[in-house]
Amino acid sequence: MVIFNFIGWCSVKKKFMIFFVILSFLHIFAGYDYIFLFIGDGMGINQVTLADMYKKSVFSESLNMLNLKNFSLVKTNSLNTVTDSAAAITSIMSFEKTYNEKINIDKNGFPLSPITYYLKDMKYKIAGITTTTITDATIAGLFSRVSDRKNNSEIFQQMIKSNFDLFIGGGRAFLKKEEIEKNNYSYDENIPDNVNSKNEIISMAYSNMPFTMDASRVSLSEMLSYTLEKFGSNKFFIMTEGGRIDHAAHAHDSLTMIKEIIDFDDAVGKAIKFAEVHENTLIIVTADHETGGLSLGDGFINISNLSGQKVSYEKFISIYNQSSDYDKFISETGFRGNLKDLYSATDKNIVYTSDIVQTFLNYYNSKAGLKWSTFGHTANYVPLYSNRNIYDSYIIDNTEILWKIIEK
Repeated sequence: MVIFNFIGWCSVKKKFMIFFVILSFLHIFAGYDYIFLFIGDGMGINQVTLADMYKKSVFSESLNMLNLKNFSLVKTNSLNTVTDSAAAITSIMSFEKTYNEKINIDKNGFPLSPITYYLKDMKYKIAGITTTTITDATIAGLFSRVSDRKNNSEIFQQMIKSNFDLFIGGGRAFLKKEEIEKNNYSYDENIPDNVNSKNEIISMAYSNMPFTMDASRVSLSEMLSYTLEKFGSNKFFIMTEGGRIDHAAHAHDSLTMIKEIIDFDDAVGKAIKFAEVHENTLIIVTADHETGGLSLGDGFINISNLSGQKVSYEKFISIYNQSSDYDKFISETGFRGNLKDLYSATDKNIVYTSDIVQTFLNYYNSKAGLKWSTFGHTANYVPLYSNRNIYDSYIIDNTEILWKIIEK
């Protein structure tokens, strides 16, 4: 079995810990037949608050995650202090702090075993769903052990050897159909009309999936619906990641980020409905870290002033890099401010930190009363919402998110 193979690699201290975990599972997970873990990548408290304000103003209802009655704050630090997604998901899945860039590799370079392998041994179905590439750090945390999160080829090889049941997202660039099928997985580039009983990889984009701001795409809720239909009455662990929340926050693209959170939250709503008719269900909604240092209110806040934005920063960059005419560029972006001087002075191949992109985004942020302090991650606490009261305090470490289930 995977567990006992892994025990052979570990120190004496870790062997005792793993045996305790195994014995604990025999009792603990009988209480949770269905486990949903939702990770809003980069989604801090202010990001949730802003998305809730927007949803109330446009749809007259709150985010679904706020209907989960149990709340904690989560410390996210890695051994580098400010974490990346790789170290964060390692803390969540393997209960141990490590250095940035490492996925389920400890500080001394030894492999760790994420909780999913124990669950698989106990006959749980395992799925990873994301709006980014399925070899990206957060979903890779389900199954992979690599020292460098950018090692997509090794992550892919570990994915197809994991024997986990389902992966859905983007990232066709890193996949090889022939190898997938040799390892007894089926491969699709769209969600099938009929449920596939085999282990399955579904990759619906060459890289990341497009922002909901820019294109019609399969929603996280639709991905989750297919997963639930595939798993039927079997016990399961499903990780659903709103991965593009982080990308929008890095760029300070507030409206695009909000729409990504709402898409993510729609999937949370589906899990809540599932829990209403399946008693032994655990739902956890949290984040790996906060991105951007979002501040709400500059003496005022007016969420409606974001609504004039018509394209994401990503689409804006694409239009600019292919543009040769200012008036056509402005028409295609729907921007009502003045970018003429920057348009003439800026070289092609711009990125989200370029002045012209930030001028475009700050036009809307300033009107709405929003400010961002960094293009990177922060050490800010992130929220955790759950349908079960399984935490002892309001402030927990990210190593406790799933470890607390074992302790109970």
